[in-house]
Amino acid sequence: MNPQPDEPEDGEMPADADYTPLTEAQVRDFVGTIPAHSEKTCELARSLNGTVLDYSAESIPRLDDLIAENWPDGPPIHLENMVLAYGSYLGETIRTLHGGDWCHSDEMGFHLEIEGMKVFPFAKVRRRFLNGKEDSLGFFYQVIWTELSKRQNPPGSEPPAAPTSSAPPPLPPAATPPPIPSAPPSPPPTPRLTPVLPPLPSSPPVKKKRVWIWVVSMVFVAVLALAAFVGFRMVQSVRYALAHPQPAQPGGVNEITNTPTMPAAVVADDAGTNVTIQSAKFGAGKKEADVTAKLIEQLQAHPDGFTISAQTLGADAAAGKKKRLTVQYEYNGTNHVMVIPGGKQVSNQALVKNALK
Repeated sequence: MNPQPDEPEDGEMPADADYTPLTEAQVRDFVGTIPAHSEKTCELARSLNGTVLDYSAESIPRLDDLIAENWPDGPPIHLENMVLAYGSYLGETIRTLHGGDWCHSDEMGFHLEIEGMKVFPFAKVRRRFLNGKEDSLGFFYQVIWTELSKRQNPPGSEPPAAPTSSAPPPLPPAATPPPIPSAPPSPPPTPRLTPVLPPLPSSPPVKKKRVWIWVVSMVFVAVLALAAFVGFRMVQSVRYALAHPQPAQPGGVNEITNTPTMPAAVVADDAGTNVTIQSAKFGAGKKEADVTAKLIEQLQAHPDGFTISAQTLGADAAAGKKKRLTVQYEYNGTNHVMVIPGGKQVSNQALVKNALK
């Protein structure tokens, strides 16, 4: 209990005392926010617990009930926020009933001064959270009221002037003892501070017709995706065929471009054996040029051979790179391939020799 409401218990510094000096502007700004914190406390108590806080003497014990109901197992996690809220309401209620001003000092922090008595609402609310019912806020106010009554009516002081009626003179307003119920009625059970969310509405049953529509839609999408994939692959195949045409076959038709092909040239060696040039490509990597006709022309003009170059073959698909000549030909009914680096000699005899290896 706090038998001396104008002093902290056991020399304890009030909860809001701070060793860092505050400026007058900071003190004034904080005092200006106390009424707003008090009003917010009233709104929360009414909406969450159904408790009415109306700045009356009877409302102070209700603070004890709120603390016991919402935090029965100990102080809240955000203790400082609750000390600020409940301490603001307690101090504003005492100030409404008895007057006084909010003051601050570096030694005692924020407190009320009423007729020379110092009252520490924040420190008392903190002890109520930490110590439980033994630091009752209702009993705290009873001590304050008793002390104020003594100060307003000290022993030996002259009584106030008698009124015209024969009734005994009433006490001053601040000294009239407010009716403090010893055991105020408890409010009806209310939900805890944490609101309970309503249950989610159950989903309506899905009709069979909607299921069939969904299945048909998925099948249709899958068919479209497959058709797009097949079309994409066909386009790729045509592009590849156009970029890499098949070798011309004697008297045949190109199966991809559907155009007639010229008969491959037949070149005879010295022994009378026929070498049929099917295709010839000159270049580097994927950059190659079809030089079939030019190769046949050069072999016919130079039976003993000629040097492979962009000038002799009339094409340069990979300028500045080392190129090669790839020849596909038929010799004695067997297909062969010969790759000759640029700058080397190619001749009928070289093709026959490659085929006989």
